[in-house]
Amino acid sequence: MKHVLAKSVFLALAIHCPADCATPLVESLVHSIQEIRTISADFTATIKPSRIPGALEVQGRTLFYQYSWLLDRSQGWQLFDGEHGITDDDQWTYQKQVFAWDGTDYIAYTPGLSRALKSGDPWFSFAATKSPAVLIGDNLLSRFSIGLPEVLDQAIHIRTEDNRLSAEFDWELRGGAPTHKIVVDIIAGRHCLPKRIAVTELSRGADVTVVEVDSFTDGPAGEWRMPISGSIETFQPIRLSDGSVGQRSLGVGRMHIAIDPLTLSVNENLARSRFSIHLPSTVSWLDERTGETFKSEAESINDVPEATNIPAILLALVSVGVVLVLLIGSRRK
Repeated sequence: MKHVLAKSVFLALAIHCPADCATPLVESLVHSIQEIRTISADFTATIKPSRIPGALEVQGRTLFYQYSWLLDRSQGWQLFDGEHGITDDDQWTYQKQVFAWDGTDYIAYTPGLSRALKSGDPWFSFAATKSPAVLIGDNLLSRFSIGLPEVLDQAIHIRTEDNRLSAEFDWELRGGAPTHKIVVDIIAGRHCLPKRIAVTELSRGADVTVVEVDSFTDGPAGEWRMPISGSIETFQPIRLSDGSVGQRSLGVGRMHIAIDPLTLSVNENLARSRFSIHLPSTVSWLDERTGETFKSEAESINDVPEATNIPAILLALVSVGVVLVLLIGSRRK
């Protein structure tokens, strides 16, 4: 744990803006986020209230997501395993879905259809509109690996006041002229986390992303108060008929995310094998990157052995050698 803390502090202090910008509030926020290495939980994602409890209305149909979620922020791995429900004419159906991202391959598997999709872009299924990771400031800029620490690392004109910070940054994070502004309201405490995040396009002064946390866990003093419910909405700035700038909600509207606190675990040791998807041999694969279709002999998308513990193996070999020498010596006597 000590090396994690040391790394977190280093990352927090590495925000390259003038020294007077790296305030204790910014450092504390980055430190707290970087300390969250893994999360496991069950969650639901819905849009707008519906006559069906816990569901949402989209173009006359009701949609509802319910998943088990694993996140390893230090490795960039994420897995969703659950159901996507749809109703037509009040007939409720569930369709099993599994999504996994191991930092290289994005896999989508629908068991009922016996097919799997493989590609290099996880954004569609791991987007902020579905991933609870957005509630701690991850997946903000429509790019999977971008979160608050990365944004603030490139930001300029960082200002803090009470429990709010604001900063300007280049959307591409390439050190260019600022194109957007981010305002973060923070829940105070030793492990401070975002309560509200708004990203605004500077040229038109319109929001493009708004994240709001509605409630946090109640933990003892000094522990994380993790977000367990909140929402994410993305917008497109538009020019109104009167010449002013407005915005319209993209996609299907505001996505509401609710995490079951009884299933929430933070910084649990999550083995790589837990991010695997085990598939029967009958599954047909499509690799979007190459257009290749194939049958896989592997049962898992992550058929990569765990890191070999060389010292342990050498020790075992030496131990076997010592035993053999002793046995040979005893027989000679």
